[in-house]
Amino acid sequence: MAPTLPLFRRRVRKSDNMSKESLFATIRDDLLAALLEYIGTTVFLLLAFGGIQAAQGETFSSQNPSNIDHVMYIALSMGFSLLVSAWLFFRVTGGLFNPNVSLALLLTGIIGPVRFVLYCIAQLIGGITAAALVLALTPGPLASKFVMISPRRVLPVS
Repeated sequence: MAPTLPLFRRRVRKSDNMSKESLFATIRDDLLAALLEYIGTTVFLLLAFGGIQAAQGETFSSQNPSNIDHVMYIALSMGFSLLVSAWLFFRVTGGLFNPNVSLALLLTGIIGPVRFVLYCIAQLIGGITAAALVLALTPGPLASKFVMISPRRVLPVS
Protein backbone atom coordinates (compact mmCIF):
# COMPACT_ATOMS: atom_id res chain seq x y z
CA MET A 1 0.00 0.00 0.00
CA ALA A 2 1.31 3.44 -0.93
CA PRO A 3 2.25 5.79 1.91
CA THR A 4 -0.12 8.67 2.47
CA LEU A 5 0.75 12.20 3.49
CA PRO A 6 -0.57 13.45 6.81
CA LEU A 7 -3.04 16.13 5.74
CA PHE A 8 -4.56 16.47 9.18
CA ARG A 9 -1.46 16.46 11.34
CA ARG A 10 -1.54 17.65 14.95
CA ARG A 11 -0.83 21.35 15.27
CA VAL A 12 1.65 22.30 17.98
CA ARG A 13 0.32 25.00 20.28
CA LYS A 14 2.60 27.82 21.36
CA SER A 15 2.02 26.84 24.97
CA ASP A 16 3.51 23.39 24.33
CA ASN A 17 7.19 23.54 25.24
CA MET A 18 7.84 19.97 24.05
CA SER A 19 8.82 20.94 20.51
CA LYS A 20 8.74 23.94 18.27
CA GLU A 21 7.66 23.10 14.72
CA SER A 22 9.01 25.29 11.93
CA LEU A 23 6.74 26.46 9.13
CA PHE A 24 8.98 24.69 6.63
CA ALA A 25 9.57 21.49 8.62
CA THR A 26 7.33 19.49 6.27
CA ILE A 27 8.11 21.34 3.04
CA ARG A 28 8.83 18.13 1.12
CA ASP A 29 5.43 16.68 2.02
CA ASP A 30 3.79 20.03 1.27
CA LEU A 31 5.39 20.24 -2.18
CA LEU A 32 4.36 16.68 -3.04
CA ALA A 33 0.81 17.35 -1.84
CA ALA A 34 0.69 20.56 -3.91
CA LEU A 35 1.87 18.69 -7.01
CA LEU A 36 -0.85 16.10 -6.55
CA GLU A 37 -3.40 18.84 -5.85
CA TYR A 38 -2.41 20.40 -9.18
CA ILE A 39 -2.90 17.08 -10.96
CA GLY A 40 -6.20 16.47 -9.18
CA THR A 41 -7.54 19.93 -9.96
CA THR A 42 -6.52 19.55 -13.59
CA VAL A 43 -8.26 16.16 -13.87
CA PHE A 44 -11.39 17.46 -12.12
CA LEU A 45 -11.74 20.54 -14.28
CA LEU A 46 -10.69 18.78 -17.50
CA LEU A 47 -13.57 16.31 -17.10
CA ALA A 48 -15.97 19.04 -15.98
CA PHE A 49 -15.10 21.51 -18.75
CA GLY A 50 -15.18 18.68 -21.29
CA GLY A 51 -18.71 17.82 -20.18
CA ILE A 52 -19.75 21.46 -20.50
CA GLN A 53 -18.27 21.62 -24.00
CA ALA A 54 -20.10 18.42 -24.98
CA ALA A 55 -23.38 19.79 -23.64
CA GLN A 56 -22.90 23.05 -25.49
CA GLY A 57 -22.09 21.23 -28.74
CA GLU A 58 -25.18 19.04 -28.37
CA THR A 59 -27.34 22.13 -27.81
CA PHE A 60 -26.12 23.82 -30.99
CA SER A 61 -26.46 20.70 -33.16
CA SER A 62 -29.90 19.63 -31.92
CA GLN A 63 -33.11 20.66 -33.69
CA ASN A 64 -35.15 20.96 -30.49
CA PRO A 65 -32.78 21.34 -27.53
CA SER A 66 -34.19 20.97 -24.03
CA ASN A 67 -32.90 23.36 -21.39
CA ILE A 68 -33.50 20.79 -18.63
CA ASP A 69 -31.42 18.16 -20.45
CA HIS A 70 -28.68 20.72 -21.00
CA VAL A 71 -28.53 21.75 -17.33
CA MET A 72 -28.71 18.14 -16.11
CA TYR A 73 -25.87 17.11 -18.44
CA ILE A 74 -23.67 19.91 -17.12
CA ALA A 75 -24.56 19.18 -13.49
CA LEU A 76 -23.87 15.46 -13.89
CA SER A 77 -20.55 16.07 -15.65
CA MET A 78 -19.44 18.41 -12.86
CA GLY A 79 -20.61 16.01 -10.14
CA PHE A 80 -19.08 12.90 -11.66
CA SER A 81 -15.79 14.66 -12.39
CA LEU A 82 -15.59 15.80 -8.76
CA LEU A 83 -16.46 12.28 -7.59
CA VAL A 84 -13.70 10.69 -9.67
CA SER A 85 -11.08 13.28 -8.73
CA ALA A 86 -11.90 13.28 -5.03
CA TRP A 87 -11.90 9.48 -4.97
CA LEU A 88 -8.45 9.38 -6.56
CA PHE A 89 -6.77 12.14 -4.52
CA PHE A 90 -8.50 12.42 -1.14
CA ARG A 91 -6.04 10.22 0.74
CA VAL A 92 -3.02 12.29 -0.22
CA THR A 93 -4.23 15.88 -0.59
CA GLY A 94 -7.66 15.83 0.97
CA GLY A 95 -9.31 16.43 -2.41
CA LEU A 96 -9.78 20.16 -1.89
CA PHE A 97 -9.56 21.43 -5.53
CA ASN A 98 -10.80 24.89 -4.50
CA PRO A 99 -8.91 27.80 -2.88
CA ASN A 100 -11.99 28.63 -0.78
CA VAL A 101 -11.95 25.18 0.81
CA SER A 102 -8.22 25.55 1.40
CA LEU A 103 -8.82 28.91 3.09
CA ALA A 104 -11.45 27.37 5.36
CA LEU A 105 -9.01 24.62 6.38
CA LEU A 106 -6.32 27.23 7.04
CA LEU A 107 -8.65 29.30 9.21
CA THR A 108 -9.65 26.26 11.26
CA GLY A 109 -6.00 25.27 11.72
CA ILE A 110 -6.12 21.99 9.81
CA ILE A 111 -3.50 22.95 7.24
CA GLY A 112 -0.59 25.30 7.72
CA PRO A 113 0.08 28.56 5.88
CA VAL A 114 2.80 27.07 3.66
CA ARG A 115 0.56 24.26 2.46
CA PHE A 116 -2.28 26.76 1.96
CA VAL A 117 -0.17 28.98 -0.33
CA LEU A 118 1.13 25.98 -2.27
CA TYR A 119 -2.39 24.54 -2.61
CA CYS A 120 -3.82 27.85 -3.88
CA ILE A 121 -1.08 28.21 -6.48
CA ALA A 122 -1.51 24.59 -7.57
CA GLN A 123 -5.30 24.91 -7.80
CA LEU A 124 -5.20 28.11 -9.86
CA ILE A 125 -2.58 26.74 -12.24
CA GLY A 126 -4.54 23.47 -12.48
CA GLY A 127 -7.65 25.40 -13.53
CA ILE A 128 -5.72 27.30 -16.18
CA THR A 129 -4.15 24.07 -17.45
CA ALA A 130 -7.54 22.31 -17.66
CA ALA A 131 -9.09 25.21 -19.58
CA ALA A 132 -6.14 25.27 -21.99
CA LEU A 133 -6.41 21.51 -22.56
CA VAL A 134 -10.15 21.70 -23.25
CA LEU A 135 -9.60 24.63 -25.61
CA ALA A 136 -6.93 22.65 -27.47
CA LEU A 137 -8.89 19.39 -27.60
CA THR A 138 -12.33 20.66 -28.63
CA PRO A 139 -13.40 22.61 -31.70
CA GLY A 140 -14.73 26.12 -31.42
CA PRO A 141 -14.61 28.57 -28.54
CA LEU A 142 -15.01 27.60 -24.89
CA ALA A 143 -18.64 27.37 -23.78
CA SER A 144 -17.98 29.57 -20.77
CA LYS A 145 -17.44 32.57 -23.03
CA PHE A 146 -21.15 32.75 -23.89
CA VAL A 147 -24.39 33.31 -22.01
CA MET A 148 -27.33 31.28 -23.27
CA ILE A 149 -30.53 33.32 -23.20
CA SER A 150 -32.56 30.81 -25.18
CA PRO A 151 -31.62 27.76 -27.27
CA ARG A 152 -31.62 29.92 -30.40
CA ARG A 153 -30.01 33.07 -29.00
CA VAL A 154 -26.48 33.17 -27.54
CA LEU A 155 -24.77 36.37 -26.49
CA PRO A 156 -21.02 36.77 -25.89
CA VAL A 157 -20.01 37.90 -22.40
CA SER A 158 -18.50 41.37 -22.54
